[in-house]
Amino acid sequence: MTTEDKIPEKASAKKSLARRPGTKVRRQKGVESFDPMRVEPLSPSSDEVSAILETTAPEAAFDLDDEALTAALDEAALFAAIDEAESGAVEIVVRSETAPTVECEETAPELVLEPAGTAPAVELETVGGSQSVAEPLVADHVGTGDASSDVVAVEADRPATEEAVAPAYEEKPAARARKFGHVSAFRAYQTRLRAHNLGRNLLDKKKISEQTLFAAVKEQEVTGDRIGEILVRNQYLTNQDRVQAILEESPSRIAQEKVSKTRIPVELLEKHRIIVSTIHEDGIFVGTMGDERIVRRIVEHHYPDKTLTFVPYVASAFQPFLANMRKSADMDGAITSQENLLDRLVYKALAMGASDIHFLPRPKSYSVRFRANRIMMLEYEGTAEEFNKIVAQAKNRARLDTSKKHLPQDGSFQLEFNRKMIDLRVNTTPNIEGESMVIRVQDPERVNPHIQNLGITRLDSWVKGVTREGGLCLVCGKVNTGKTTTLNATTRYFDRHAMKIVEIADPIEQRIADVSQISINESIGYTFNKALEAQLRQDPNVVILGEVRDDETARTMMRAAATGIMVIATLHTGSILESVNRLIGLGVKDHELKYVLRAVMAQNLIRKVCTSCHGTGRASDGFACHDCGGEGYAGSTLVSECEYFHDHEEVDRLLSMRTDASVARSWPTIVEDAVGKYRQGVTDLLELDRVFGAEVRPYLEAEVS
Repeated sequence: MTTEDKIPEKASAKKSLARRPGTKVRRQKGVESFDPMRVEPLSPSSDEVSAILETTAPEAAFDLDDEALTAALDEAALFAAIDEAESGAVEIVVRSETAPTVECEETAPELVLEPAGTAPAVELETVGGSQSVAEPLVADHVGTGDASSDVVAVEADRPATEEAVAPAYEEKPAARARKFGHVSAFRAYQTRLRAHNLGRNLLDKKKISEQTLFAAVKEQEVTGDRIGEILVRNQYLTNQDRVQAILEESPSRIAQEKVSKTRIPVELLEKHRIIVSTIHEDGIFVGTMGDERIVRRIVEHHYPDKTLTFVPYVASAFQPFLANMRKSADMDGAITSQENLLDRLVYKALAMGASDIHFLPRPKSYSVRFRANRIMMLEYEGTAEEFNKIVAQAKNRARLDTSKKHLPQDGSFQLEFNRKMIDLRVNTTPNIEGESMVIRVQDPERVNPHIQNLGITRLDSWVKGVTREGGLCLVCGKVNTGKTTTLNATTRYFDRHAMKIVEIADPIEQRIADVSQISINESIGYTFNKALEAQLRQDPNVVILGEVRDDETARTMMRAAATGIMVIATLHTGSILESVNRLIGLGVKDHELKYVLRAVMAQNLIRKVCTSCHGTGRASDGFACHDCGGEGYAGSTLVSECEYFHDHEEVDRLLSMRTDASVARSWPTIVEDAVGKYRQGVTDLLELDRVFGAEVRPYLEAEVS
């Protein structure tokens, strides 16, 4: 077989399966660069050879047959192959018609293949000198059937110096750019994403996108943290979804997990050496060194609704786990000690699902109230001296001035709870007894649910509005009606990797990864309007505006919406019509509004009847229900009125409703939505009467009659 027979007129690419250490194939002058977008898929045959691909690291070599090679010529797969071989020195040479030459450069020896007739012989150089061969050397692929033992046979004996090691490869990014042109880092890495088991599971279940997984992988390269922990920390994934993915992909790994709280008393955990790895919706995973029969009875007594699964016991993790459980038990117990009082109150609030903690001073004492499920309840009573200490401690953590008691102050700090960081907003205001303090508890898994889990009845109308290329969408509601939660859920609905998203608020309540969040500071003149004008120069796709307070901000907002930016803002109004009236009252003209308004949603919150005890507050054993704490309600849901405006004619119709009572509404009101959820069994009549009062009574009377 001659060299001329081996090289066709139009070069194709075929991979040599050599694993000789010290080999590097490089591109030389006269050889065209490889353009994966231009080269057509090839079907190599025994009559075609155009490239040799070899690596310096055996573990980085790729054994491909002809069919696999054809697939490897796909752009993404080829980039992935290069990345996998980064530990060695890999380059691909594609022969051009005008210069059909491939040079295989080694430390020793050096082999050059040229077409027959252009060179009478091939010079084989060694470290000690050179020798000539009468016939041109021809590389021929010899397959043994075992990919690991395939080699390249050369029709001449090779010198012993062939095993010399090649110099280190030092130009990975630059070499890749020279060979394939400039592509994004994501495209170059894309086909390797599914090599990660947890990532592949989450991609298949559409919990995350490929861009999100890629961002987590790059962050992992910097921080060294696990992929799942990064996704949870950046709020792309809930901890529950992470645990579920681990159970599906590698159940044995669940033993490495540890809960931060359990119903099992610490004494029993210590006596029977029990480690609770995780508590899932349907099961509980436990490791133990004790008698599994006894442990099973203990677990089933405290978790009768969970399926018990035993996992490997990690002895080194027992003492740290036990210490955390003691700390958790102390936090949940009666608050009788001043030691770490602030932390104890915060942990107790988190355990109860409270949204905020209120500190109210009196002449000789002070009280601590939790707002849980929208209802205030007294939790603790302490002395006035203790109050001064706890306020000073909270101010120090929130970086506030402890000496200023005559002015309101806002700040924030974080605490770790259940392997996640909890944001705590601190606000102090002066009153006749000194100053009162409120701490807003921002548990990311409670305040940042998926937009589909908020309970928006006409969610499709809202999504249509916010996904338009530009315009104005409004989230409206009174104080403490979940507007910020809706804004955050909407923000996470966008592709944060592909879009520039800016949030302006006073203050920022919840950190969201990959979003530019700006907290205004009116004390230095940095107002909503100035922040918005500054951000418009940074070419955002979406602007989240925490509140429209004045006509100046309203005008800037309308200007941004008219230029193709999607602006999502909040107003303190209770209905769609009230929202339109408020904007017009702030100086927005009818003709401005009708061309940019996309959607308006007014909302409120109602408590949901507990699904475990069905509102009775009692479990089957007669004790207080674990899920609702004996209250009969567990969690809350949105009730809303929402409308999408497709064009200016529909907005004109909305504007005409302000003055013409004969124009009928095209959406159900917020009260009608609440009554609908009562009919579905989501809530009850007492809750509707508590939230809406006389406004809902005509509907309730109709129900009774």
